[in-house]
Amino acid sequence: MTKRYLFYLSALIFLVGLFQSCVDLEVEKQYIADAYVITKIVGTDTLYAVESYVNSNTVMTDVTMKNPDGSKVVDLNKFTAGYFDYAGNDSSFTTQVPPSGNYAFTITFDDETTATTVDKLTADVADVVTVKNVVPNEEGGSLDVAWQKNRDADLYIIKIMKKNSIIFSSGFIDSTYSSATIYAYSNGWATNANPHGGDSLDVVISGVIRDKTQTDYTKFQSISQSFRTPFIWVE
Repeated sequence: MTKRYLFYLSALIFLVGLFQSCVDLEVEKQYIADAYVITKIVGTDTLYAVESYVNSNTVMTDVTMKNPDGSKVVDLNKFTAGYFDYAGNDSSFTTQVPPSGNYAFTITFDDETTATTVDKLTADVADVVTVKNVVPNEEGGSLDVAWQKNRDADLYIIKIMKKNSIIFSSGFIDSTYSSATIYAYSNGWATNANPHGGDSLDVVISGVIRDKTQTDYTKFQSISQSFRTPFIWVE
């Protein structure tokens, strides 16, 4: 599993489980398409990009996404037969907020049928979360994290990074919280990635705005990424 997907692992497990529990896999094709804005700060610049995914209860062979004015079409990458996504790259980020409107997805299934669906992206963009404190427990085995509440965020996600790999991703944290404790045995660590004393790590906190037009499943409108805050794990 690549570092890209660990970021959303807890969220996607929830979404996929809820999605598949609500459909009859033997009767009809069901799918969810979601486009959302990613925000991050590089140097003194606030940068934006569109990312997306499509989740289906039926095998897909190809998925594309078209922007609202039809000027750009991108291919989503296959992660599993039922999940494709588009993450872009560093060059995808610009200082301009991505256009609002309907992002159109064309899905090709393994029986050679196709489907088209749209996801509406609004102008709402999550501010970058300010990390207040990252404090390893002096007795070892845990980490206390605190952040400034984001007035726009519906929920938060905490990630721990080791160099350029994400080794921990929390589940959704309710917007009423502004702190959390992460333990060496907490759920969310990547396989064989639990921390050891002396490890140099970083915390990144994301503020998430949910898609307000979607009520059956948790979809994203905007996800921001905080600055990386370094710390040393204590055992």
